[in-house]
Amino acid sequence: MRAFVALPCPPRLRAALGQALEAWRGAGTSVRWSRPEGVHLTLRFLGDDADRDRLEELGGRLGRAAAATPPLTLRPGPTGAFPGWGRARILWLGLEDRGGLVPLAAAVEEAARRAGFPAEERPFTPHLTLGRAKGARVPVPIVEAVRGWRPDTGEETVEEIVLYRSELGPAGPRHEPLARHSLSGGPS
Repeated sequence: MRAFVALPCPPRLRAALGQALEAWRGAGTSVRWSRPEGVHLTLRFLGDDADRDRLEELGGRLGRAAAATPPLTLRPGPTGAFPGWGRARILWLGLEDRGGLVPLAAAVEEAARRAGFPAEERPFTPHLTLGRAKGARVPVPIVEAVRGWRPDTGEETVEEIVLYRSELGPAGPRHEPLARHSLSGGPS
């Protein structure tokens, strides 16, 4: 099955994203915009063919990593684009924290490798995907609208990591939580 480990999007930020995404949807159909209820910060994509045994082993390892990590305080960062603004295919919003996010991502990566998943080659970039180009790239007017946007929602606390199953469909991906793990470690 298609699976990944992620942090859910904090509620105030999800609401701000909903408003912005609705406005950008009106700019045309050349971008497949994310649905606010499905927005998350991916810590580790596990692939399209994750088997249940590896996911079960990973679940235990994620529980231990979460138990050693205090809740995270996140705030919106600047927007960005993959592979870059000049050839934008994916538009995203960065997230900033007080220092616990990168170590948590590293612990999740280690847990995934120990559970038998291949190592992730790309560097971790904490972001929320806003939209993906339907064609070769996102049109310049949309790039410019997103490029300067930064929600003023302030800091929010995230208290869990979630192992999700993802099903792709005509209306976009649908994510189903398989396991939730509380970030319950002491202060960092």
